[in-house]
Amino acid sequence: MIYKCPSCNGALEYNPITDEMECAHCGGSYTMQEINTDEPYIKEEQNKNEQEISASSMERELSGAEEELMEEMETMECKIYTCTSCGGELAVSNTEVSTYCTYCGQPTIIYSRVSKTRKPKYIIPFCISQEEAVEKLRKHFRRKFLMPGKAKKINLETIKGIYLPCFLFDVYYHDTVVYKASKNSSSIIEAKCDLQRVVYDASKVVEDEFAHYLEPYCWDDLKEFDGAYLSGFYAECNDLSARQLTNAVKRRCKELYEDELRRVIKRKVTFESKDNVCEIIKAEYTFLPVWFMTFRWKNEPYTMMVNGQTGKVVGSLPVSKKRAALIFMLFFGIALAAVLWFGFGLYNGFGDDFSRMTTPFLMLHATFMPILLFIILSIRNFSKIKKNHKITTLKRTERFVKERQEIEQ
Repeated sequence: MIYKCPSCNGALEYNPITDEMECAHCGGSYTMQEINTDEPYIKEEQNKNEQEISASSMERELSGAEEELMEEMETMECKIYTCTSCGGELAVSNTEVSTYCTYCGQPTIIYSRVSKTRKPKYIIPFCISQEEAVEKLRKHFRRKFLMPGKAKKINLETIKGIYLPCFLFDVYYHDTVVYKASKNSSSIIEAKCDLQRVVYDASKVVEDEFAHYLEPYCWDDLKEFDGAYLSGFYAECNDLSARQLTNAVKRRCKELYEDELRRVIKRKVTFESKDNVCEIIKAEYTFLPVWFMTFRWKNEPYTMMVNGQTGKVVGSLPVSKKRAALIFMLFFGIALAAVLWFGFGLYNGFGDDFSRMTTPFLMLHATFMPILLFIILSIRNFSKIKKNHKITTLKRTERFVKERQEIEQ
């Protein structure tokens, strides 16, 4: 179904800047209240998809939800839908909620598909436009000195707005842990915490850790779900089982709990959990806005994400080996020149009288230590950069975004 313009009968699209539905044909704009967006969603087994779950009944309801989801996954296949604007037939993956018609390019909303999947309770609409997202990527590229110059000139207009399916979990976590600050000492600490709105993406397409990098979101913009917000954008449905989601979010809560303990203890420690209790108080299915852009450089895929609300840019970029070598040689040359200059200066100025060399040696350390520190930090960050690069270049994410980019080309 397409939301029609009352003036010219053209297709309306949601504009994140004005928070209105706009017509590209006649230029008309309408508020949500002026357009009838109350689509009659079909609720199969009405309360099974409701996600406000109490801790006492969590396990029973999730078990039923998991069976229901697994049954859907067993029959997943591409289905043919008819465009309500031009009558053309298009194939839509079983996890897709909204899409553009390949034939007429209209922002068709497939309500028959939405009605058969879990309806989101909340949504954060796109707050930044495609033009703003492109500009943020360009600024991000300009700050990356190691990025090849030609790679900075790639076409960014293929960026696509996609609503990422997520669950917002409220979790109670309690644990007694043994933490070790050294080999010979250990302590026991008992603590509890209430974690609110822990975000976990429910799509297999996007790597979990990559999605976490997009945080934080501002919950002031969280709205009740309205199908009109999907107009002009893509959206994915959750394709993870209830058990996968709960196990994953419990692992993440454990990580958040331990990170908070480290912040309080203010020391680098290792933990051994003794008796943890993780109770999921509430789970709310939510759509969060993300701009996706994928490109290939030297036959390797790269995916960039822009938080559709805050504008935060996430993703690793190709690195010019020549520029990296140039920077290394530059710092190495400066360090070597500093050592030689001070060394010869000290030898010529003081000879064998080392008692007068304290101040010059301190100057040597003050010059050389920042360079050495830079090299050490670069080596420490290399593994993190390599990990982010691996996540960014996942081929399944590239295929997911590429299919949507090619629809409008």
